[in-house]
Amino acid sequence: MRTLTRSAVMDERVARVVAAATVVIAAGVLLTGWWAVLLPLVADFAVRASGHPTWSPLAQLSRTQVVERLRGDRRPVAAGPKQLATGIGALVSGSAAVAALVFGAVGFSTALMAMLAAAAFLEAAFGFCIGCRLYALLASTGVVADDCPECSDISAPPLAMAKPRQDVPR
Repeated sequence: MRTLTRSAVMDERVARVVAAATVVIAAGVLLTGWWAVLLPLVADFAVRASGHPTWSPLAQLSRTQVVERLRGDRRPVAAGPKQLATGIGALVSGSAAVAALVFGAVGFSTALMAMLAAAAFLEAAFGFCIGCRLYALLASTGVVADDCPECSDISAPPLAMAKPRQDVPR
């Protein structure tokens, strides 16, 4: 078994604001055809997927400019499922960028970006993380190891799935 991430938690509100920003960027690329705009998005996804969310400009802006101004308490969730989701985002957006910029396959890139925008919209609007559900499936089958029992419970509702253990450091 392979562990995808260190034991960590993150604020779900930050993830949802970053997802909203991803929707805006993806929609902008789809509407304008400026595929080069994907390159910073790919880099941001890659940084977050590598386990360094503090290096992410989108996460930093979301945390300091939006989430800090929101009312309500921090909503901790396990970072492992979100890290897998950002890895998928890096793969999808990177594939779309390469397909459009290198091969001129704009139709394929458009389809990939539409799927990314839809997934990000589900996260931003409803807190439904497709990558997190995939993580739960992988954890329940033993493909990934995790110290979060709720993360591997594929029968759990999506919003309850990623609640971390209370003894995991922030």
